[in-house]
Amino acid sequence: MTSFSPANDQALAQPIAMVVGVCKIVLPDRTLRLLDTSAVANIPGDGLYEGSDATFGSLSDLADFTDGAVDQAPGFKLTFAPASDAAAIALSSPAMQGSAVSLSLGILVPATGLFVDTPELILAGQIDYPTLRGGDNSRLLDLEITADTEMFFRGDDGVRLSDAYHQYLFPGETGLSSVTGVLHQIWWGQSPLSGVTR
Repeated sequence: MTSFSPANDQALAQPIAMVVGVCKIVLPDRTLRLLDTSAVANIPGDGLYEGSDATFGSLSDLADFTDGAVDQAPGFKLTFAPASDAAAIALSSPAMQGSAVSLSLGILVPATGLFVDTPELILAGQIDYPTLRGGDNSRLLDLEITADTEMFFRGDDGVRLSDAYHQYLFPGETGLSSVTGVLHQIWWGQSPLSGVTR
């Protein structure tokens, strides 16, 4: 059993299941709804998702998630293949920083263009910073996405039980520097993995 819904679990148990990444980016002037495949799919109540956007291009890669540890929130890298120089410049604009990004996973039925069930939200975050990579006849734009939990660090909401943060607040106080034997992992931005107890 996974963290998916029962309908998605049942679809995953079939010999062939098309697992699709679903990415929504709310830019200042429009919303991008993209899939990490060339399919087209409709999500009721949310709209049409496509493998490519005529203005901005397509997703080239969804990097592995990095779970937050100690003083860091989780995040991931989203790589675009921009449709043009203008698209690369627009996506790299400082105005895009902070745009809301959500990444979900769903099981798509290609024949109908519908998902078996509502795609499962994996991460909600925002654009942090872009990195443009160019080569011979190629252009890729990496967007670093940080989870919404990063906002906790802007105030004291994100106080963590870590030696680094504790010493930041209380310089020279080393009460947490030798903490060992912690039995319970604190999960960042997600439920514990299936079968893992707190």
